[in-house]
Amino acid sequence: MCSCADFAFATFAFLEHGPNTNYDKESHLTVRAAATWLIIAGEELVASGSPSTKYDYTSRAGSLWKAEGGTNTVDVKRLRFWKDRFQQIRESRRLVSQEAVDATIEAAVALDRLIAAQG
Repeated sequence: MCSCADFAFATFAFLEHGPNTNYDKESHLTVRAAATWLIIAGEELVASGSPSTKYDYTSRAGSLWKAEGGTNTVDVKRLRFWKDRFQQIRESRRLVSQEAVDATIEAAVALDRLIAAQG
């Protein structure tokens, strides 16, 4: 059975893939879901250390994250990458609702808190 963290990591996949991919098509919705996961369960996601390999998340890690030398570990580097991606998506002006724009800001705040907690 999947844990909530596994669903969260699947949601974050859109951050790790570039524009014009299947992951990007629904970013105006996915950005809100990902922000919610960070706000509600961000500490648990970081504490998990990495997504479950049982669901082969590593093979689904996005090309953008892989290009950064990213691993399957949830560490400060990955949290900063996600924060940068939320900002890039916000600044792209592709989000169709103010709620989605607001979610990127809320996600950045949650990520700042998680990064600071890592020391």
